[in-house]
Amino acid sequence: DPWLWLALARVAAAMGEDERAAEAVQRARLAEPQVPAALRPRLAAQRASLGDDPAAAASAWQALLRQAP
Repeated sequence: DPWLWLALARVAAAMGEDERAAEAVQRARLAEPQVPAALRPRLAAQRASLGDDPAAAASAWQALLRQAP
């Protein structure tokens, strides 16, 4: 489940375990085909939030907000 891998990545990052966080993000990416297409942009935004590019994360979340009712 990619959502669980991303949750682990957030916790590992908060604990300063960058290597473990990066591995969990990679595992989430590999599990992504299991996610319905409609939810993939949200998964990508979550993944971007864990990356080292805050501008890309902000952009991904803003795109989702523009689509929200």
